[in-house]
Amino acid sequence: TALVEDRKYINKFSLKSKVIHFIDEVSCRLADLIIIETKTYLDYYCREFNVPREKFYKIPLGADEANFFPRPTGAKTNNSDRLNILFYGKFIPLQGIPYIIKTAKILENDKDISFEIIGSGQLSEEINALAQSLHLQNVTFIDWVDYQSLPYHIQKADICLGIFGDTLKARRGIPIKVYEALAMKKPVITGDSPAAREVFQPNVNAVLCPMANPEALAESILLLKKDKELRQKIAEAGFRLYQHLFSSSVIAQEFKKALEKLSS
Repeated sequence: TALVEDRKYINKFSLKSKVIHFIDEVSCRLADLIIIETKTYLDYYCREFNVPREKFYKIPLGADEANFFPRPTGAKTNNSDRLNILFYGKFIPLQGIPYIIKTAKILENDKDISFEIIGSGQLSEEINALAQSLHLQNVTFIDWVDYQSLPYHIQKADICLGIFGDTLKARRGIPIKVYEALAMKKPVITGDSPAAREVFQPNVNAVLCPMANPEALAESILLLKKDKELRQKIAEAGFRLYQHLFSSSVIAQEFKKALEKLSS
């Protein structure tokens, strides 16, 4: 579905698309157990492939805790009010990177806000052209970062961004970058989707803003910039949420339950 619905590499009405759909459907029907990330995805698979709900077991993605864990941020050296906003990920439609770029433009007059965008991919040319056309001065682009170095960039960030794309796939899942930010005790802003609503309380353990809406994203960033105490509370609540629902020990227990269900 990602190649057809989200990335649109394949025409939805083409023979190739129908073959892929058939393979996905047969795979689901032949499986004894299907691990799925969110209830929103579960509902979609049941409906799209007519698979009994009993075949599914919901387990979140979590994060690699050997690499992603809270680290001391250190003191601000130049301006204690300066806010560093981080996004990283593949440049594909579900991420909604053009909306992040437009958000940066909205906030360009606030010299205490800067963006770091790490990644490349399908939409690189389009995103680079958009950034150049807007003459952005508050965004740093980095094509690639070694996996072991990624936590360093998260550590430096004051806010981590999730996904904001206006696609069906973006509304069904929670990206691994969100789990990684939570595991490092960073406040997260991500799109207000059915999947996000499954686990997050708005302005309690994450900030949820309308998808594909640069103005709303800018307002969310300003909310956390102006209220440092709220920013800290969201970071701490997000970390507690991670420990309670998404940690490796919790996920291991869920996998154990899934296997017990399969063998019963």
